[in-house]
Amino acid sequence: MRLGTLPLILAFFFPTSAPAQSPDAATVSRLQSRVNGQQTIRVGLAAGRMVVTDPTLRSDGLSFAGRSDKIPLSEISEIEVRGSAWVTGALVGGAIGGASGLAFGLSTTRDCAEFFDIYCDTSAGEVVFATLVTGAFGAAVGGLIGLPIRKWKTVYRDSGPRDRFGIAVLPRGNGSVVVAGRVAF
Repeated sequence: MRLGTLPLILAFFFPTSAPAQSPDAATVSRLQSRVNGQQTIRVGLAAGRMVVTDPTLRSDGLSFAGRSDKIPLSEISEIEVRGSAWVTGALVGGAIGGASGLAFGLSTTRDCAEFFDIYCDTSAGEVVFATLVTGAFGAAVGGLIGLPIRKWKTVYRDSGPRDRFGIAVLPRGNGSVVVAGRVAF
């Protein structure tokens, strides 16, 4: 196989992605309400991610502290803002609380053997009730624990095609080529 056919074969197996398009006016308006006023946001660009402070999003681009020019919206592939983790905390707490209540309720369904047996002979309705009550209590506690915890939440992701794998074949001046690749997770 000749070296000249290698770039053609590699281009067939690793196509390049189309250039990003600017979001429409409704999307820009929604993003302005989520981005403007934030202390920090995380922006995904072709070169990677960057955290910016004091962002201001307008229809012509994104400006922020420490940079005089704007990043055009067509170059932005993703925007993330800081948000609370109370939903995740409530889901985890509800699952743990509900599972604990279910385990306790199921353990009390045996027949009473002694006179002073107080955790026995529980009906299916009581098991369901115990599961729901402990699940709700766990969700409330988990939500309160997750409330002060901050995590990144994606508010915009470019709908264009995303390549997980990429490869570039670049000619050098001395007649040889440089092959560069990337893998995105």
